[in-house]
Amino acid sequence: PPPTLQEYLSSKLAISSIVTAYKHTIQSTGNPQQPQTRMPLLLPSLRGALSCLYSLNNNTVVSAKEQHDAHSFLISFQSRNMKRRIQSVKQRERDNERNRQNGTVVAASTTDDDIIIEPGSVWLACIMLLLDTTTSIHDTERLFAAQTLLQRLRRMKLCDAIDIEMEDWRQQHADN
Repeated sequence: PPPTLQEYLSSKLAISSIVTAYKHTIQSTGNPQQPQTRMPLLLPSLRGALSCLYSLNNNTVVSAKEQHDAHSFLISFQSRNMKRRIQSVKQRERDNERNRQNGTVVAASTTDDDIIIEPGSVWLACIMLLLDTTTSIHDTERLFAAQTLLQRLRRMKLCDAIDIEMEDWRQQHADN
């Protein structure tokens, strides 16, 4: 069933408040004379892949392998749902443990690829592209970001689509 007007307005209000809160927190709370912009962890990779695949930087020649890698990254970026992945790995571990206790033959256990949880918020990376008012953001990047957000909101629960908690600010500060 379609959402009620109340549900729609509350979700729209929630998204608006998240965007507003994020705009206020991208400035670090340190020294006001030198604000430090926090960049979403996935944003550089996203912009690089879009630039490679859509030839946004006309001065560079891109190999077929680089285009393939960029395409693969963008596909995984759009379908990324780390919350579901974490739940799936935990459920698989519980099922395997239960099967071992029952003496049932256990299927292949989780691989390292299944367990790797990559930090970074798709939501924040796309919002940052849409809200950035500098001219260095290409319209193709904005279109991709808008389509990704729309796809996430249509196909996922709202709590899964807005994956802000996947952003690990500590990792970014360790890199700097």
